[in-house]
Amino acid sequence: ETIVSASRFLMRTQCEDGGWTKPSLVNKCSLTRITGLSLRAMQDAGVHQSSASVQKGIEWLLQAQNTDGGWGNTPKDDQSDITSTSFALKVLTKIGGLKLEGRNGIRRAQTWLLEARNPDQSWGCSPGKPGTVAQTSEAIEGLIACGQNPALLRVTAQWLAQHVNNEAQFNERYLIPSGPSEGTSIIWTQVSGERGLIALLALGSSL
Repeated sequence: ETIVSASRFLMRTQCEDGGWTKPSLVNKCSLTRITGLSLRAMQDAGVHQSSASVQKGIEWLLQAQNTDGGWGNTPKDDQSDITSTSFALKVLTKIGGLKLEGRNGIRRAQTWLLEARNPDQSWGCSPGKPGTVAQTSEAIEGLIACGQNPALLRVTAQWLAQHVNNEAQFNERYLIPSGPSEGTSIIWTQVSGERGLIALLALGSSL
C-alpha cells in the first residue's frame, strides 16, 4: 500500500511538461536530477513503462539532452554535468524497446562521460574540474548502467578507495539560466561517503 500510494503521489506531482522538480518550481522549471530520481523510483515500484506518466517523463528526458551528449540541471542548458547525466542514464538504460533516437542518446551520453574523465581517472562536477568522490561514484553508476565492464574501471576504483574517507558532503549551487525561474538558485547536497561505498561495491570491492 505504501509503494502504491507513493507512486500515485509521484504521478500527481509530475509537471505539465512531463518532468519533475522541487516543490517551489512546479510547472515553472523541471529538473533533470529530480526527473531521473522520480522515474527511477517508479521503475523500482513496478509502474509499467507504458504508463502515461512514465512515457511523458521519458520523453522529457530525451528532449532535455544537451547537444554535447550530456545532461544539465535544466533542459538543453548547455551546462552538462556528471550527476545529471548519470541520473538520466540510470533511467533510460532500463527502458525496454527504446527507439533509435533514445539508444543513440544513451551512446552519446556514455561517450560524453568517458571523455569527461580526468587523467587520474576521477570525475569532477563537469569536464576539467577536480575529481570528487561523489561525482566519480555517480559517473561509475552511469557507466555501469550503460553496460561498462567494471574491470575496465580498476584504476578509478583505486582512486575512489584512496579518497572515500577523506571527503565530507558538500553543496553545489546552480542558477537557472532562463525561463520563468531565471536566476533562481538551486542547491544540491552531495553525500560523498555513502555514494563512494555504493560505487565501490558496484565495482566488486569487498566489504
